[in-house]
Amino acid sequence: MYRAEKMMISLLQQAIKEDIFILLQHDKTAKSIWDALKVKFEGNENMIKSKKALLKKEFDLFSSLPGEDTKKLIERYCHLVRSLSMLGVEKGREEWVDKLADALPQKKWGTYLMILKNTGVYDGLTISQFIEKIKSQDLEQ
Repeated sequence: MYRAEKMMISLLQQAIKEDIFILLQHDKTAKSIWDALKVKFEGNENMIKSKKALLKKEFDLFSSLPGEDTKKLIERYCHLVRSLSMLGVEKGREEWVDKLADALPQKKWGTYLMILKNTGVYDGLTISQFIEKIKSQDLEQ
C-alpha cells in the first residue's frame, strides 16, 4: 500500500503544475492532494450549490444577443449545457432542444422552426441533432 500511495502522489505531482501544487493545502497523501484539487477547481459544497443556481438561472434566461450570429449563439449554448452537465444538472431532451429553439431569433428562424415542428421532424430530436439541423440550415441561408 505504501508503494502505491507513493506512486499516486508522484503521478499527481507530475500532472499538476508546480505553481498550483504549491498552493494546495494537503497532508501529503494522494487522497488529500486529490481533495484539495477538487476544492480548488470545483469549489466547496456551498460554492457548487451557488454555481448550480446561477447556471440554472442563466439557462432560464438564455436568448440570442443583439447582432449575434447563429454560430456564436450555439457556442454559448453548448458551453452552458456543458457547465450544467458537469455540475450534475439534468434536463430532459425536449427541454434542451426547446430552450435553444426559443433562443433563436424568430425573425430569421421562425419559419424554419415551424416547418420542422409541423412535419414532425422536430419531435424526437436530440440537442446534437437539432444543432446539426440549425448549422446545416444556416449554411444554406
